Amino acid sequence: MEQNGTLNPAQEIITGTLEWQFREFVILMSQKRENLLNSHGITESDIDIIRYLNMNEVKKMKDLGDAFSLKFSTLTSTVDRLESNRLVKRKSSKEDRRVVFVVIAPRGRTFLQELSNLYIDATQKIKQQMTTEQEKMFYDSLAGITGKA
Repeated sequence: MEQNGTLNPAQEIITGTLEWQFREFVILMSQKRENLLNSHGITESDIDIIRYLNMNEVKKMKDLGDAFSLKFSTLTSTVDRLESNRLVKRKSSKEDRRVVFVVIAPRGRTFLQELSNLYIDATQKIKQQMTTEQEKMFYDSLAGITGKA
């Protein structure tokens, strides 16, 4: 197998092929993710805000800015863009007109589901090619790499 700490030619082909396939998979997933973001008119950083609102339902603009360490002007333009793409909604406080709340809109939830589906679909395609034992080995390998074992 190994000779002086190096791989023999047969192992180099297998390692190179696996590396190439993994790189192609990552590129494909990145392209699909980018296409989804572009279709909704949002950026990578917007995803965090949409997820945060999905978990917290309603947040004051000030609290949202504090949670992401954003200046109010930056937050305003971000929420403007998300609102114009119908991913979030602003609601005025009935008690205090100075207070504005931000909530996730149905289209924002749909976007999060579409994003999740990208990974679910890819996972299903991978799993279709594996036996249960191979799937467990693959999972264990990934869990070991990510430290989530």
